[in-house]
Amino acid sequence: MKQPLEDDPQLALIDAVLDDLSLRSAMYVGRRRDEGGASTFVIQTGEEGRYRLNNPDLSSDASIEAVVAEAQTHLENIIGAPVPICPRHDHALVPRATNGTLTWVCPAGQWQCPLGDYEQLTWPQLDINSLAPILSRRLHRRGAFPTVRTISVHTTDGELVADFGVTAITDELRRTLTEVAAPLPMTTHDTPDTMIRVG
Repeated sequence: MKQPLEDDPQLALIDAVLDDLSLRSAMYVGRRRDEGGASTFVIQTGEEGRYRLNNPDLSSDASIEAVVAEAQTHLENIIGAPVPICPRHDHALVPRATNGTLTWVCPAGQWQCPLGDYEQLTWPQLDINSLAPILSRRLHRRGAFPTVRTISVHTTDGELVADFGVTAITDELRRTLTEVAAPLPMTTHDTPDTMIRVG
């Protein structure tokens, strides 16, 4: 599970929720760090989109579920797709809180995952347009790799393939890229030092 971005448990929960909800979006989705008071927070979408919500009461599972469901509905309307999508169906997963711990649950009862684990547990089941940014985040969590200049996922002979453009390759980097891409096969190619691209 990803580490929280804030020491404040309410904001750490919101950040983790927004991470899981925004995986299918090509636009920026996050919490505005300079807005919101003690009782509210603001979701930022793209350059101009702002939506204010009340902070959840972490002692109330119903409050956590209500705030998460409102954020979820807002982002579904903005993105135009169910989020986070169930890997077995075309519907969104439902937030369920138990003693303050949030889990994403399939409404049909066929799949679930803890908050923060959605990206890892659904890799690479999401649509192909989402995969390169997710792959970039998966690599970033392993550390800084300045020789990786481009990241893409494409279809070759009917199979998804992760492709990394690199300025230099080592055995250690090759192992890391293979692990990050798995179970997708991984390829690398030489890329100029000046190029940076994800997609």
